[in-house]
Amino acid sequence: MKLRHLLYIDILGFSALAMEGSPRINDLYEVITSLNALRDSGFKAIVFSDTILIYNMDWPDSKDSRQCMVMYLCEFAQDLQHRLIKRNIFFRAVLVKGEFTHYELNSIPCFYGPALIQAHSAEKSLKAIGLFMHTSIVEDSHIFKTRPFNEEYHFAYITQSIHHVEEYLGGQFPIDKGLLEDSDLIYHLVPEVMHLQQVHCEMTKQTDPSVSFG
Repeated sequence: MKLRHLLYIDILGFSALAMEGSPRINDLYEVITSLNALRDSGFKAIVFSDTILIYNMDWPDSKDSRQCMVMYLCEFAQDLQHRLIKRNIFFRAVLVKGEFTHYELNSIPCFYGPALIQAHSAEKSLKAIGLFMHTSIVEDSHIFKTRPFNEEYHFAYITQSIHHVEEYLGGQFPIDKGLLEDSDLIYHLVPEVMHLQQVHCEMTKQTDPSVSFG
């Protein structure tokens, strides 16, 4: 088996959609098949039911290469988040590194390894949405900021534009119209704000006492 970075994405609420026979399932798969990751020759993707696996073909041989690899994998999760805007569909993603094998035998995909087991186990235990990065990878995340979530995982902020507004503009609103128009900030900030609005709406509708938002 080869050492790889593995991004494990679980689409939340998929079972309910499938049981309903919802046409939103077809729309969701169209979104998934349009992801940038599927067009990058340096990565491979596996999609089965409500799960997406994305991994790098070769292990990076330098720190700079590892940083680029981690950045791309975070961007894949960010790409999915942006494409799910207005669809009211959320996901939980886990980024780990470890041994993972994927090949085809008589046209049947075969994939397994400690990295997959680790990611699957972590995804089931993390009661939250968004992207989570194993602590062993955090030092190579030079673009996407992270924050400790528990002893093993950090929450990764894939809402970079909001972070930019908070860190460089002091989080002041309203934002100057000229600043938005003179940069590409508007193209990224708007979907991220819409995402947070959807999260807030779901929070206010939530009645399960086991779910915490504070």
